[in-house]
Amino acid sequence: AAARLAQRHREARAAKEAKETEAATQRAVAEAVAEVRRAHAEQAAAAKAAHAAHVEEVRRAAAAAEAAAEARGAEAGRQAVLCALAEERERQASAIAQTAAR
Repeated sequence: AAARLAQRHREARAAKEAKETEAATQRAVAEAVAEVRRAHAEQAAAAKAAHAAHVEEVRRAAAAAEAAAEARGAEAGRQAVLCALAEERERQASAIAQTAAR
């Protein structure tokens, strides 16, 4: 009887330890998932900020090119602006694709 009681006690302790280990594992996994999500959100925010800065830079360059074209009255200047805008659209599409791939 004492041996059976001791065995039950060991089994109960082992079950309790298994539950505690499982709970600790679940907490660790949840923390890791949260950290990955935070890192991903930070990366997305950084990519968005970099993209916005780049778009502004290209917009300014396009505005400067357009002003120069107007000052010269040259068709070539207008074509440069259109080309810069087309390149920016390609860059935006690439940036969106890269962000989506993450």
